[in-house]
Amino acid sequence: MNPSFINLASWPLEIQLIFLIVPFVLCVVGLAINGYVALSREFEVIDSFIQDNAYLEGIKRCWGIATYRARWRVVCAVCGFLTFPSLHLKAGVVKAEEIEIFPLRLRRKLVVSSWLVIVGSVWLAIACAMVKTTDMPR
Repeated sequence: MNPSFINLASWPLEIQLIFLIVPFVLCVVGLAINGYVALSREFEVIDSFIQDNAYLEGIKRCWGIATYRARWRVVCAVCGFLTFPSLHLKAGVVKAEEIEIFPLRLRRKLVVSSWLVIVGSVWLAIACAMVKTTDMPR
């Protein structure tokens, strides 16, 4: 690989800024979607889903759903189920029927928010590693 490609100092300033700002934007958009769901009526759909799932019912009993923080945790747990269903099916935490009956529109929204946060976080880790290994002019 060409060493100048990895050296961020050789990139134009606009590209450097875009490369470092985009992962933050992706993460913020993903987290904003989760925050919106936690505060909206869509949380009631998730709450009705929780009544059928022992693991989520335990989270609800432990943290409740009265505060924004508690609702956020529940939304994030559901995002994990929906983003990686095979992992949770193998662990026995969720049943295939529970994932299938989950509303498709809300499922898509939560999966997209999860992937935005995942991609943004991985991108940010790679960008940090590239910045650490780059010899920036002083």
